[in-house]
Amino acid sequence: MDITLPLMPSGLTVLLAFFSPYAVAVVNHPAWPVKYKRLVALVVTVLLAAISMLFYYLMTGYVVPDPAQFIVLFLIISQAAYALVLKSSAKTFESFVGVGSKDGKHEAV
Repeated sequence: MDITLPLMPSGLTVLLAFFSPYAVAVVNHPAWPVKYKRLVALVVTVLLAAISMLFYYLMTGYVVPDPAQFIVLFLIISQAAYALVLKSSAKTFESFVGVGSKDGKHEAV
């Protein structure tokens, strides 16, 4: 089995995936059930992976060799970044910037 990922989208993937929990926090509503928050995280992560592949295509003219592996890699990096590094700060960010926090009432963290 040969896993070949081009360097350029892989670097962009690491950057986007590492900060994707903050993108998810902007979309999430603090009062939503966990299953909806997970669905939003999955959709936002797949969209960011697609953006990364689109940038690679626009910059080089080549398509990423295996998009499914690329998306799975993106999901793994973003979930690891959330679980290991960004969980507390992303939750705080969600309570201040999330969709439901526009009314001026912020939840205590």
